[in-house]
Amino acid sequence: MLCVVPVHAGSRTFAVHDYGGKERNKITGKLLNPHVYVLDPQIVIQQNVNQKGLVAMEGKLTKPFTDDHIKLSIKYQDAQGNWATGWCKTLYSYNQYNENVRAAFELPESALSSYNVKIELDSETNLSTFSSVSWDKTISHYKLGDYTVTNCDLDENEYTILLTPRKNGTLIIDANGKVTGVKDRVTTAHSWSRLNIGYSLDNKKNDVVFSPKNPAVLFTDTNGAISIKMVNQGAVNDTLGSTPEFIYNVGPGHPIPYLYSYADPVYMFAGKFSVNGFFIKFSQWPGEPNGPGYHNFKNPNSLQSRYFNLYNSINEKLSDFISDQEPVVFVSSMTTGFRVYKSDGTFINLTGYSNYGALYFGFTNDHGGGRRGPGSENFIVSNTAEMTLYGMGTLRNNFVSFTPAYLPVRSMQDIEKEISKFIRYTGIFGNSIAYDDTSECAAGCFAANPGVVPDYVVVDWTKAPNTYIFTGKDKHGSEVDGLYIPVKKAYEMWSKGGEFMKDDHGNYTPIPSGTAKAGLYWEDEPGLIKSVALQGTGENAKIKVLVNKLKEGNAVVSYRVNDTVYWTWHVWITDDPTTNGSTYHLGFEKDKNGLPVTDWKWMDRNLGATSANFLGNDWHKSQGLQYQWGRKDPFPALAHKDGTMYEISGEVGNMRNVRAVYTTGSTSVLPVKYRGNLYPQDNTGFDTPNGNIRYSVQNPIHMIIPPLYVKKYNETVNNNEEDMFVQNSGNVWYHQRRTTWFSKQKYRNEFSTDASKNVAWDLWGDTRGGKISDLNYPALAEESKRYAMKSPYDPCPCNWRTPSYYDNIGSPNNDNNASPWGRIGGANDVDTFTSNPATSSTRFPGIKIYPGLGYDFTGVSGRNLGLIPINGNYEYYPNYVTINRVTTSGLVTPKIVYQDGSSDGALGSSTFSVGASGSGPWYGPRGLGYISDPGNVKETANNFGWYTMNSVSHDGNTHETAGIRCIKDPNNAYMPAVFETQFISTPNEEYSLATLKSWAKDPNSYVEYTNNSMVAASPADKDRVIDISLRKAYAMYKLHLSTTEEYPQGNIKSGSVVWTTNTGLIQNMEIIDGTKETDKLRVNLNENQYGNAVVAFHLGNSGQWANGKMQDPIIWSWHVWAPETIVGSLDYETETSAN
Repeated sequence: MLCVVPVHAGSRTFAVHDYGGKERNKITGKLLNPHVYVLDPQIVIQQNVNQKGLVAMEGKLTKPFTDDHIKLSIKYQDAQGNWATGWCKTLYSYNQYNENVRAAFELPESALSSYNVKIELDSETNLSTFSSVSWDKTISHYKLGDYTVTNCDLDENEYTILLTPRKNGTLIIDANGKVTGVKDRVTTAHSWSRLNIGYSLDNKKNDVVFSPKNPAVLFTDTNGAISIKMVNQGAVNDTLGSTPEFIYNVGPGHPIPYLYSYADPVYMFAGKFSVNGFFIKFSQWPGEPNGPGYHNFKNPNSLQSRYFNLYNSINEKLSDFISDQEPVVFVSSMTTGFRVYKSDGTFINLTGYSNYGALYFGFTNDHGGGRRGPGSENFIVSNTAEMTLYGMGTLRNNFVSFTPAYLPVRSMQDIEKEISKFIRYTGIFGNSIAYDDTSECAAGCFAANPGVVPDYVVVDWTKAPNTYIFTGKDKHGSEVDGLYIPVKKAYEMWSKGGEFMKDDHGNYTPIPSGTAKAGLYWEDEPGLIKSVALQGTGENAKIKVLVNKLKEGNAVVSYRVNDTVYWTWHVWITDDPTTNGSTYHLGFEKDKNGLPVTDWKWMDRNLGATSANFLGNDWHKSQGLQYQWGRKDPFPALAHKDGTMYEISGEVGNMRNVRAVYTTGSTSVLPVKYRGNLYPQDNTGFDTPNGNIRYSVQNPIHMIIPPLYVKKYNETVNNNEEDMFVQNSGNVWYHQRRTTWFSKQKYRNEFSTDASKNVAWDLWGDTRGGKISDLNYPALAEESKRYAMKSPYDPCPCNWRTPSYYDNIGSPNNDNNASPWGRIGGANDVDTFTSNPATSSTRFPGIKIYPGLGYDFTGVSGRNLGLIPINGNYEYYPNYVTINRVTTSGLVTPKIVYQDGSSDGALGSSTFSVGASGSGPWYGPRGLGYISDPGNVKETANNFGWYTMNSVSHDGNTHETAGIRCIKDPNNAYMPAVFETQFISTPNEEYSLATLKSWAKDPNSYVEYTNNSMVAASPADKDRVIDISLRKAYAMYKLHLSTTEEYPQGNIKSGSVVWTTNTGLIQNMEIIDGTKETDKLRVNLNENQYGNAVVAFHLGNSGQWANGKMQDPIIWSWHVWAPETIVGSLDYETETSAN
């Protein structure tokens, strides 16, 4: 169901240029809120000319508590260029939002074929928290005729319990069509902290049902309203229907009873009631028989209402304000008192007194500085002949203060607006318009017709991939020569890519017009990329990348305008890394909407690796690339696992490892820049995340590290709030880390010793967006399991993403099951292995550890993590090992160096720690850390090395690197198909690349026996005839020798003897002509002649001999070997149980 403003009636606001661009209200002439924050500056919607259409937006809205209300508005630009409000919603300051929000509005018909749409936030005060509001939405358009007007829905986020028979999917109906239950619409997907004093009670049960004692009759009114009628078939005091008494899960640390909840719910009951009396219970303290809340109207002439130990006596009789089975809505709260709403828009306020004096419908009495709260809401109806239920709900309502007078967070206006929404939705008053909303954000609603699909979907190009895989084949197995990279992502990131892509003044700086070009930024294998070219113009352009399919490696391609880099993409050329990966996972993972992940998968190698195995062929290329946490672009190690070094080349020049023998002249090393402005040179110039993230985008090969101060014992140092090594007495050093590579601020908010109040950075799409997550805490568990949408900075290819942890707070006693590499049950998941072959691992039974190479989990029962190579990392100096070499206090010049490719490594995740309560100012990315170091003596005598695995790591800094092992994106179903890689098809060839590669594997040497009396393997081995297939010559020439990738040219084929050790060995040679696949060079040998020779195949147009040489070029040659004795073999077993 989609809420919408019927904008054909005209907007209530319009742009007035005489007022500085502010909007003015047509009715009052008052200037509207000047404090406006643009959440999404430009969305283009396609629509049929002269036809209305529906725009629908839906996705997860996140908002913290704020100091003032925020209005969320969607505006469109009409044919005259004015901005009109299509839809808006008030986000109350006292509500956290972390829920799915649906919005829609109808665009008017016009001569326009497209509309510009934007999304704004505004408030009466200039909030610093505007940027903390996010809406991860999808946008669709429906053409006229594909949608209809429907009833507006309620927002579950405003309630603690909500029972509405009208809502699809909430009724439980038996075989006779009678109602046996109404499901509570409020679940853990909607609830948030119900207490705000250090406790969190968003532990709402997901299975709360209101159950009639006897099956109820279902009624549908002419206006579409749905109700259930319950009839008492037993004693007068029998229950007609009830929810469970307690709708919350009780967990450790929760107050019982919920004495200090500070909540004053607004209870609403819509229905038809008996004038002869009834009883409604609406709350109960756990474990406290004297803690109920109820309206005791059993005696129609003596009405009472109880809130814990507060008893209200009501002056009116039941017949004074309702007639029998009259449709009414009861509302009770401290703010409203007890009201009885009628169909004509009026309400009756009940009067009376309480045992505390005044009449109170709330939990208002002070108890040790805190107010008693309601405990658990519920809904239990009894002591009546019959009742018809249209709806029951409890609005959230906390308080600001209660001394000297009660002051709720909700204003009366807010509460009355929500009451009207509730009344309109239930439909209890038929077609009455008395409760219609005529405010600016008044909402009519629409629903897409069953089975229709949008005629236009707006693609959020900020979520397009930053990495493209090239295997030489498309997903259908067809040969391809390259791929296209759309540059639209670059344009959307710079014009609307989220808060970190704005400048330090909060403004987007879109890519300017000018000369655009694409280039090869770097490649780690010379000749890997054949060409890079830009096709098209502006944001619709594509980069055409042609790949040398005979090579494997990594490349980064750039998009520049006026010689400035605006985005870069990683192209990963390898065999398919997606088919043979591990499927190990914990089993509780969910997508963003709470659906279980059923197709979990890891890649079979680290991102950027061209070998999945750290053993066998190309084992030294299994470590992959390195990543600073939160960055989209990779860093090459510039050294393989075997210690050999390589260089990258391209627009960056030639760069080698800093330890390479030759790094001078035209060759340089990886550039390192310092965040901020503290050094004379090599600074980024920024201390803000916006400045440094934008800098990193435009300088993707620059490794950014924070400044560092050193404070020697008993010395004073002003460290400018930067990281500092502090020396304590006894020469004990403490590394005080408080910053990141991108920000001088450790967290998004100011550090609090209460970890639940810290909000971590979130650059790679963590489960709760940086807010505290904890799988082992019931209040947060559900959302902690849900994968967020892929981040714009995620380095993984399309359909893949970085893994997330399921908590970002230190809880080491039971943290193992919060790691994507972890396990369910048991103690923590840090394991140290021994090299003693007589012992085995208890946590990883069956593991194989290859010293200096990696870990093999394929034999670990129930925990096959696949193959994890030792991959090293870039490490920051000085560290604890080298800090004593620093002789003076003050600012030092740190370095970062790649090392330990044969001893340790790490894999990163999207999760950034916030630190445990009381743990002090520490933080860092979470990840899998491991050591396999045979040269580090940590064990007892007769053993060697240091071997450990830690899946619960809180790393401590963002600038030291880690590898990435991508997982299949749990939210693939919500990603647009247009992000799939568009490949460049291979032209029709005489023979496929795979065929040519197989021909290239034919032998270069042939053995033939010339003594017929020898006992050879087969008669063909001694018939003195060697048929050499010429297909290898054709394949090698085309694949490796031709600069144009063409076959060798010529009409005359011939053979020659290049050299021989026995001129009597070869009797003659001839060409057996056929196709490239069947051509043969036949070599006939003389009997009982022995020795070696090299024979060649020539192809050209001469066919002439001169000076004893064939004048046509040699295409390929082979070794012919005629031994005097049989060539035998020797088997050698490298490993046995003995050695």
